[in-house]
Amino acid sequence: MDELKVKHPGTGGLYQQFHHLLNRGFLFAESHLNRLIDERFNPFYHLGSLIFFNLLVLSVTGTYMFIYYSPSVETVYESVQYVNDEAFLGGLTRSIHQYSSDLMMVLIVLHMIRVFAQDKYRKYRWLAWTSGVVMLFLTLIEGVTGHIMIWNSRAQLIVDYTARLLASLKVFGEDLPRAFTAEALLSTWIMWILLAIHLLIPITFIFLIYIHLSRISRSRILPPKVLKWGMLTMIVIFSILFPVKIYEKADLMTLPVIHELDWFYLFLVPLINKLDPYLILGGTLLVFAVLMGVPWYRGRLVVDLAQRDLEICTGCAACAKDCPYEAIYMRKRTDGKKFRMESAVLDSRCAGCGICVGSCSFGGMDLKEMSAENIEDQIAELLHSGSFSRENTYIGIFCRNSIEAGDILDSEERRLVSEPRMRVLRVPCAGMTGPELIQKCLDRGVRGVIIAACRQNDCYYREGNLWLHQRLIGRRVPKLRLKDEQRPVFMLTFNRKESGEFVKTVSSQLDSWESKSPTPSRRGVWQPLKSGSRSLSALAVAAVSSLFLFGFAWGALDPFGNYEQEPRALIRINFFHLSDMVSCDLGNLANAVEKVRSRIDHVTRKDNIPKEGQNQRISSTLVSSMLCPRERETVRIKLEVNGQLFPEKTFEPIGIKNDGLTYVSHEVEVPPGEHLVRLNMLDSSSPKRASGISYSTRRKLNENQILYIDFDEKAGEFFIRE
Repeated sequence: MDELKVKHPGTGGLYQQFHHLLNRGFLFAESHLNRLIDERFNPFYHLGSLIFFNLLVLSVTGTYMFIYYSPSVETVYESVQYVNDEAFLGGLTRSIHQYSSDLMMVLIVLHMIRVFAQDKYRKYRWLAWTSGVVMLFLTLIEGVTGHIMIWNSRAQLIVDYTARLLASLKVFGEDLPRAFTAEALLSTWIMWILLAIHLLIPITFIFLIYIHLSRISRSRILPPKVLKWGMLTMIVIFSILFPVKIYEKADLMTLPVIHELDWFYLFLVPLINKLDPYLILGGTLLVFAVLMGVPWYRGRLVVDLAQRDLEICTGCAACAKDCPYEAIYMRKRTDGKKFRMESAVLDSRCAGCGICVGSCSFGGMDLKEMSAENIEDQIAELLHSGSFSRENTYIGIFCRNSIEAGDILDSEERRLVSEPRMRVLRVPCAGMTGPELIQKCLDRGVRGVIIAACRQNDCYYREGNLWLHQRLIGRRVPKLRLKDEQRPVFMLTFNRKESGEFVKTVSSQLDSWESKSPTPSRRGVWQPLKSGSRSLSALAVAAVSSLFLFGFAWGALDPFGNYEQEPRALIRINFFHLSDMVSCDLGNLANAVEKVRSRIDHVTRKDNIPKEGQNQRISSTLVSSMLCPRERETVRIKLEVNGQLFPEKTFEPIGIKNDGLTYVSHEVEVPPGEHLVRLNMLDSSSPKRASGISYSTRRKLNENQILYIDFDEKAGEFFIRE
């Protein structure tokens, strides 16, 4: 009988090759790291919990800085400066807060890539993936608002570029940039709004983390102590060596200068003024949509669902306790038997791992395809096929996710290619292996059993290898009680990148068993694979670690950034104006009055209007309002600098009928120095105002200085806003 496999439709082609390549990269780094340290402390196995711990660090440091924070435009920068320079360990706290936020973004992206590479995002895992994508984008917004809240020159740059982007997209109106052109125009609530956003997103994370972990039993929230304090120590050392700069205070009367960029959050800033705003918006929405749809691109994942036999089920709840995805729950008995409870399976959450099969002491749980009967047939076929004798045979129970059939297995004879003494039974997860399955193998006369499982904290189904280990050492039911201690049971953990070394270890173990009499049982030993060159692994880990630190330092510190521009100044013309209405030629006023009278009579009953009302004189203003359009004149701006006349700019009034205010925004870059500026505004077709409103000034502009020309609507004249 051919071995049954979990089917993965649509896994061929470039998409699957991309998965395979990414997975190989992670396995390479993980295997070398496992040779140097205890696999329990491999950071790749704890990326999710490291993110959560990092969030706690951000919460603690953020709360400390919030004590001193003043969300007022006039004092916000000074409050941050006080924390940085005067508060106890304030500068260090600020640095830890920023570098922790950078590291959090790195860990989230790394965690998502690894989950994608290991194909841990489909079917019963789709909710965890999509909620993680939402948290990724919220983290990005959180980081950007955090940079703005400092209100330094970099914050001014972000606000300026972001306001222009939103205005181009018609979000909040085209006049949004005006709110950030002068302190007098800046809303006193802006910092309160940013603070509210910055505080609400972490609160939202509580709800999202709950959703993210809602289908996971016994999720590991915090990493091991070694990793916790190791990561915190790294951040502290990095903060001491490279304290975060505060830069100068935002000055809206000068052009913002680009200093170092935090590339983990501000990577879009240099592109805003170079790319079409709709391209940026479309690209962002496309990336979000693509990431949200990842769980459904590869087609339907066919899972060998678990099923329970009520004739055998005693309601002990062992299967429900061991299920890693809460796919099994207990309910009141439905068949009238003496037991109070029975187990029930949620097919939508079932992973087909078979862990519940290994958890059941009475054989009441099974998989639909790989049933107990099917497994017995496979064992019998393994022991009666091939060219070697049954008495010299060992059985290997291998997790499908820790070894590939085309790698070190002969798929036809189902044995190790270079080890003829071992026949191989592949199961969905090593956790499916219970005392009953091991005893079945031993009862058929095999000389020993080797169980191959995933690494200790990297089980594909999260807990299968852990439950198996606890059963082997007698700490979890069903406990393994062997009748014959001379036939050993051995558990070995490894990953796919270590397949060659795994075969060598198996052969060495079999030789050791056969050379000793009597052969000791090692069923209680958790044996991680450690073969291979430690010096080579040390070099590989050092190279990967150096690459990671270099990438993190480059993203956080931007050491090679060069954003210096040619010396420049700016002439900014920015104001609101109510232009004249479009002129209306009423012709003969008597005829126009009759038209208005006719319109009034058309909508009213003449007998209801008093005689004096019927004969009342209709004013020219009423005639104009009823017969003339409400549209206002366009505003035309002519600018001349040092005798150079720039192309005329035209601005349309707002409103459905173009009858509202006109927003004028015109900017011209000039070199620093003394400039004679002449400005003329045409806003009426009246002959009396044919020459428009003129203004001239001579000013010396320093580098990055802004000459801000505004318009006083009441006085009807231009002025310089300081």
